[in-house]
Amino acid sequence: MDGKAVMLGLLARSLARGDTSAPLAVRLCRACVEILEADGGALTLSSTTPERLTVSTSNGNSARFEDLQEVLGEGPGQIAYTEGRTVIEVVE
Repeated sequence: MDGKAVMLGLLARSLARGDTSAPLAVRLCRACVEILEADGGALTLSSTTPERLTVSTSNGNSARFEDLQEVLGEGPGQIAYTEGRTVIEVVE
């Protein structure tokens, strides 16, 4: 099995165990946080412009971090958009 199939399997299992009454964006965000064993996360969408839309955060810290990125115009979300890659930030 390749890495994509493994990740899709983990995602499917996490979504199946989650609260099915929660909106899909919330469930996806929680599933990603669980799979990555992170303390928090955010699900942010971007199309062909630098403007982004955060559709879910896993906790208050993640929400504040997303707000700061929006105000400052910099951070891992902006890097992910401009460089076209996944960015994982470790904040201590």
